[in-house]
Amino acid sequence: MRTAFFLSVCLSTTLFTNLLDAQESSKLLSFLSRSKASETQAVRKLAAQEDLRQVIADAPGVVLIDFYADWCGPCKEQGAILATLDETAQRNRASIIKVDVDQHAEIAKLFQVESLPTLVVVKDGQLIDHKTGLASVAEVDTWLRK
Repeated sequence: MRTAFFLSVCLSTTLFTNLLDAQESSKLLSFLSRSKASETQAVRKLAAQEDLRQVIADAPGVVLIDFYADWCGPCKEQGAILATLDETAQRNRASIIKVDVDQHAEIAKLFQVESLPTLVVVKDGQLIDHKTGLASVAEVDTWLRK
């Protein structure tokens, strides 16, 4: 009941800390810190007008490019796999860039994407691997640690 009140009022963390017992406060603060951390995720979508070459050039480590489409079932599975490896990517200073082929057809053509999902791995501006079809957690994990 107190949690429902907390969510509906949404006043301040101080007010909530006073209303909740220590365990509930700890859970709340943990949730809020996870939410804030998710703002700095390694997995992100390439914006409509964003320059992929610049994103690659600015990246400190490996860049895994996920070519996908919203209508593609296997792409959704690949996206879920990539999401589970977000922390691994962050620890290894890797970036995972999702490129919607419907929005970025020219980029997909440049990388010779003919089937989905397609993953491209770039390090220091050089293509180091390319895979069409679903990649396993282990395979992606290996790329992110290069």
